Amino acid sequence: MSFHLEEGKVLPKLEHQWNDGTVTKRATYETAGELTYRCRKCAAKRIISIEKLAYPKAGTSYTISGNEYKVSKPGAEVILVKTSKTTKNVTVPAQIYVQGITYKVTSIGAKAFNNNKNLTKVTIGTNIIKINSNAFFNCKNLKTVTIKSVRLTKKAANKKAFKNAHKKLVIRVPKKVKKIYKKIFKGLKIK
Repeated sequence: MSFHLEEGKVLPKLEHQWNDGTVTKRATYETAGELTYRCRKCAAKRIISIEKLAYPKAGTSYTISGNEYKVSKPGAEVILVKTSKTTKNVTVPAQIYVQGITYKVTSIGAKAFNNNKNLTKVTIGTNIIKINSNAFFNCKNLKTVTIKSVRLTKKAANKKAFKNAHKKLVIRVPKKVKKIYKKIFKGLKIK
């Protein structure tokens, strides 16, 4: 196709006709995304940045396998706040994965297992740094607790967490912290 122009004639500027755009890079919690537009007339392209996704705020709740967790540190940490009352054996995981985010489970909330008459055995994950008082209050059939974490301190845990649990409750702990944990859970049987 050819055009013949008269000398001195000015052509009007042609505007781009952008398409609806295509997401060429999805935004994540760590990186921004990209939206690419292309001109229908000349194939020019324009790239617009898409903001990173915002982490769910502190206090946001998630329920996984009957256990309720609350975000304590956006994008990083959660607290186990409530468990199912019908479960006999519970494992408090080191971490959970929700909506593309891996959260460390760092704390067991006060009354998280409160009055669970069915509970007999609990395994506590490696990232736990706090077990609140009364976390296992009145769990009368709780006989075995295995703590895998080596990060508990006297300020962050004590025997009140297991108030009114089974009289023969045994707490199994890693060897390297047995002496420290005996002080933390003074009066309870530590193995």
